Amino acid sequence: MRFPLLYQRLLTPLSARYKTYRDEQAKLHAAWREREDARLAAIARGDPNPPRAEPDPTAQREIGLLGLLKFFVYVLVGALLAGKFVTGEWGWGIQTADLRRLWPSQQRLFSESLLARFDGTFEQNPLYIAVRISPPLLPVFIRVFVMLYFLERERRGGRVTFVVRS
Repeated sequence: MRFPLLYQRLLTPLSARYKTYRDEQAKLHAAWREREDARLAAIARGDPNPPRAEPDPTAQREIGLLGLLKFFVYVLVGALLAGKFVTGEWGWGIQTADLRRLWPSQQRLFSESLLARFDGTFEQNPLYIAVRISPPLLPVFIRVFVMLYFLERERRGGRVTFVVRS
């Protein structure tokens, strides 16, 4: 006959249930405090076998890094299962081509031989300059960049385009 208990629980106001919960927690803590005091008294007497220490049953537990990792794994598994249930595919119907568009594709990777072609010796190829700077050297970089800009502009007869990407 669990149904009368269920109805009683549903009809009991939340504040009354919380009060009973607090009372139960206070009783648990008082019983633990008595056992802990008896253990400390046994240690103070020099008892060779005092009772074992036990954690406070009412203390709040920390989640920690392992609990957080477990939570993210559960969320990932839940998302995969929900995708399989809703769309029939584990990844919610996302294809790898769709994921590639999220990756930056305007960047170009140069080999040393290919980068050597863009050193300014050929008129049809632009001049590429690779610079790695640290913040204290930024004013020096700006001066060198401006100087190179005007030299290249003068060399090409006023037609220079610099593209700077961060």
